[in-house]
Amino acid sequence: MIKNKVIVFYDAYCVLCDSSIIWLIENDKKNILHFSHFKSDFALSKIKNTESSDTVSILTSNGEILQKSDAVIFLLKLLKKYLILKYIIQLTPKFIRDFFYDVIAKNRYKWFGKYDSCKIPKSEWKSRFL
Repeated sequence: MIKNKVIVFYDAYCVLCDSSIIWLIENDKKNILHFSHFKSDFALSKIKNTESSDTVSILTSNGEILQKSDAVIFLLKLLKKYLILKYIIQLTPKFIRDFFYDVIAKNRYKWFGKYDSCKIPKSEWKSRFL
């Protein structure tokens, strides 16, 4: 584990996921976040028993695994962005917010597209990818 870092496991082929990772990097001024494709050896060793490969997962600095809408809430809180949206999501019952998360996750390739291969991060970001 990288000390005092948060690791985001994501689908590197998904256009929506890739755009989200870029947004996270650009808004993470303290360089707390690191990233790994959810099918990498590193990810497979860390996030056993995940609910689905359609799910973004977060490994917090204290070793906790967060998924789906809980991961989204965590990231918004960590980056102090869109706090009103974070509160709205938080107030929504988990089964409802995860339902909508699942709908987007299952349709992400159809709605947003899919890359043929993993994109190579910009050189200044490479150190943040595991």
